[in-house]
Amino acid sequence: MVSSGSCVIGVPTHIRTPDAATWRIAMARPSGLERRLLAILNERRRRRILPRTTIVILVALFAGVVLPVGMMRAMANEPEPAPKPDRFVRLVVGTDRMTLEGAETT
Repeated sequence: MVSSGSCVIGVPTHIRTPDAATWRIAMARPSGLERRLLAILNERRRRRILPRTTIVILVALFAGVVLPVGMMRAMANEPEPAPKPDRFVRLVVGTDRMTLEGAETT
């Protein structure tokens, strides 16, 4: 029977520790968070809004491309209209009977 203490001691001996070179490579690269923070704190970076004419041009391009494509897709998905009948039949209801006018009797 194996005691639980021997299992716990045996686990760390089977785990391979990374080489020192692996740690140096990981530390040499700047992290994504570090790059983002440096970009936020950079005072030389231009942070201006888009000019009004650029915004108007982008909205016009959007409306000129996306809206017609959406309309074409909507038209392609429309169901076909039901066929129109060649003749009409009228139901006549009387006190003692019902008849169909225009119907062929066989």
